[in-house]
Parts: sequence; C-alpha cells; structure tokens
Amino acid sequence: MERRHRDPSEFVEIVDIIQIAPRVHMDGNNESEDRLAADIDKSYGNIFWFNPGENYPASMYTNFGKDWADNARGIYYSDDWSEAVRSHATLLPGRNLFIPSFKQIDWESPHESNRRRRARMAMKHALDNSKWNKSEYAWEADAWRDIFGHIRNDPLLALDKREYLAYKNETDPVSCLLTGKRTLEKRIPDATFGLSTYQGLPRKNKVPGQNGTFREDRLKRLLYHRKCGLISDPKWDAAKLVFPWAVYEAKGWAGDCREARRQACAGAARYLHMLDHLAHTPGPQTAKTGYQTPSSHDFQVFAITSFGAYWHVLVGFRHDRTAEQHAGTSGLSKKVASFRKIWSGAITNERGAWELIYLIDRIQHYARNHFRDFVMYHLDNWHDYCSENYMFDWDSDDESGSTRKRKHELVAGDTVRLPRWCEALGDAAKEKVKQTAEACLTAAFLDEDGHAKRLKMVKQIFPYTEEYVDPSSLTLDLGGVLDGV
Repeated sequence: MERRHRDPSEFVEIVDIIQIAPRVHMDGNNESEDRLAADIDKSYGNIFWFNPGENYPASMYTNFGKDWADNARGIYYSDDWSEAVRSHATLLPGRNLFIPSFKQIDWESPHESNRRRRARMAMKHALDNSKWNKSEYAWEADAWRDIFGHIRNDPLLALDKREYLAYKNETDPVSCLLTGKRTLEKRIPDATFGLSTYQGLPRKNKVPGQNGTFREDRLKRLLYHRKCGLISDPKWDAAKLVFPWAVYEAKGWAGDCREARRQACAGAARYLHMLDHLAHTPGPQTAKTGYQTPSSHDFQVFAITSFGAYWHVLVGFRHDRTAEQHAGTSGLSKKVASFRKIWSGAITNERGAWELIYLIDRIQHYARNHFRDFVMYHLDNWHDYCSENYMFDWDSDDESGSTRKRKHELVAGDTVRLPRWCEALGDAAKEKVKQTAEACLTAAFLDEDGHAKRLKMVKQIFPYTEEYVDPSSLTLDLGGVLDGV
C-alpha cells in the first residue's frame, strides 16, 4: 500500500490550551456546597492576562475582553495568593502588606464565642435568602448588618453607599489597547469604607481620637488650593468619607460574580490612586515629587465581593508595571493596581461565616490603628505645606519674605485659579468650583472659635453674612454639571 505524504500545511500546531470556566447559574443548581464553591471560584478567577503581541481569535475576546481592557488600564487580578507571595520579592521589593489570617486562631475558643454568635446569625440570614431566592438588596442589607455592623459603629471609620468620580481610560474594542481618550464617570459601589471626619468646631462635636488633621474645612482647603488639589473624598467635592481603605460589591443569585469582581477592583484602583497622591511629597500634581518616606508606598485597599452566600476578599496594591505586565508597551498604563485573593468561601455554614467575620474584624483593626495613622502622618505634611502658601496664589517655593508670608489676604476682585483635577470639567462646572473654592478658602481664615482672622477680607467676599461662615455649608454638587465635561 502506498503511503500518502501529507502536506505540512494540513497540520495544526497546538500552542496552548486554555480552559474557559462557564458562568455559574444558580437557578436549578443542585450541586453540593463544596462543588458549587469550587465552580464559583473557577468562574470568578478565570482570567487570562492580556498579551498585546498575541493575535487572539474572536472567541478569546468574547470571554476575556473586559478583563483585557482592565489590564490595559492597569487593573490585574490573580486568584492565587501563594503565587503572589512567591513573586513578592521581585514584584514589591521592600513592600509591607497587611494580610489578615485566622490560621493560628482556635475558632472554638471561649474568646471567640461572640464572633461565633455573629456567625450563626449571618448563616441564618444566608440560608433564608438562598431558600427564598431573595433579591440582591436582601443580601446587601444582611451584609451591612451581619458582616460590617461593627465598622458601622466605629466613630473613627466611615461606611456609606458612596459614589466616586474617576476618569476612565477608553480602550479599543478590537486591540483592547488605550486610545488616549478618557471620560469622567460616576459609580456607586454597594459600600465604601473610609475614615471619618468632623464638621465645624472641634470643641462642640469632638469625637474621641479625632484631631485637626481630619477637620472637614482643612481637607476642603487642600482640595481647592491650586498648589495642592488633594482629593480626599471619592466624591471629589466633599470631605465626609475620606481616603477609602475597602470597597464592597454584592450580586444576588441572578448576578455575575465576575462582574462584582471587576466593579470592586475598579473602585479599589481609584482609591489606590488617591492614596498614591497622598503619599507623595506635597506639591502641585504637575510636579514630579517622590514619596514622603521610603515606606510611603506601603498602602493598600481591600476589595470585597459577594455572590449570594459566596464571598471573596481581595487585597490590592499599586506599583509600576512589570515586565510580566508588558512594561513600556504603547497603549498600556504605566502604573498598575494588582489584586490578589486572600480568602473565599460560603457563609451558609457557621465555620465559613466565622472565617469571614474574623477577617473583616482584623481589617477593621488595621484600618483604625494602622491605616489611619499612615494617612494622618502624610496628611499633616500636606496641611503644613498648604499653610506655608498663600491661601490663593502665593507660592512659598517661588517667593520669600516674612512680610509677604504674613499677608494672607485676598484683594477684592481677585479670582481663584483652579487645581489640576478641574482641567477636564466644562465651563459651567469650573465656574461652580471656582465660586465654592473662593468661599471655602476664605473660610479657612476663621479661627477655631469661628472668628474671622481677617474680618475685612471676609466682608469683601461675604458682604451680607455674619463674621462666622460655617465651612460645612460650603458644598458643591458636581452631579448636575457633568454634562459640561
């Protein structure tokens, strides 16, 4: 028999095999709890990192296009924390991260009795929601009460369904690379966790542990002063919930756990950017300043998601794009927010609910005792820098002289120049920011008793007001002027 010689072009070379995990549908799902948890984990972390040099088939874009667009913007997720630990030395040299753990804790200890009681309540609500297939609202409401209740009652911390503004870099629908265009977007996570501030005069509504660092009028001065432009509240135009340290996104059984991950990581990446600005040496955003201290890059944000009764806890950190993430490639961001899974599990059993509550409690302890101190130290340097400058346009870096430094007055007719974060706003929005900034910076001249340090100047700006202008009343709603962006 004559052997037929095949043309080499008839052969197909197998370069790689990629397993695509299907989306988990809960309707009519009768799998065991362990099998279901494994399937959700596979779907949640089914990510193939973007390689801009590869020619991918259309099916790959269908399955991974959203995550690849995030990769181009600088958002990466890894499902295996052990891999991150092994690459810790090369990815984050000299970096310290707080990773909560319960490995050395005896959960049956009498010391854990209160947490076990809370876990049983969380388990009861999760089983009830599952049984009756309740909406996403029911899951979210129970999370606020059963999982985050202690944070809600902490006077030094803030928890709210807080909107955030962020510029979203547009990506090409085919190449997934950045196009160079961006749009200003408003998003509202299911919960944002930050630090609390206080209004008005500290002697009237002093909170134990609070100090002038987190006084609302001082934070607004940093926001509107053109030499600073430091955004502390993700809403931009406020100073209520500042410097977020965690974000939470919930999805009911009808939702998609992967979309919860993308939304939470997008919010956390924005909060990491805010902390990065805070950690740098004070000055205009246009100035290329370094970090305040060698350890100032040791900041992090937690991203927490729930898909029905199944939860994931991630930690995110910011760094320069690495070679593995194609540093130096055109169409990719220079900075990266990397997220790693710390824990995942179901709270339909007491042990799983206890594990989650223990981790959240440890994160709360970190936020109030370590993260808050980190923010306070760096924020005090910003306050000092702002005080060294005229409240409006004097620059201590360019001008000198004790007489000029003591002047601190606004001449009638002067206008406030805006900080860099206002550049992309429309004319209507800029005018509103200018008016609010003028009033806010003027109010900064008031002393802690509410008396004007420069009464003449205050009357020039507020001719029909009393001597005291409440800084907490100086708010600006950007929501109505975003059409001008």
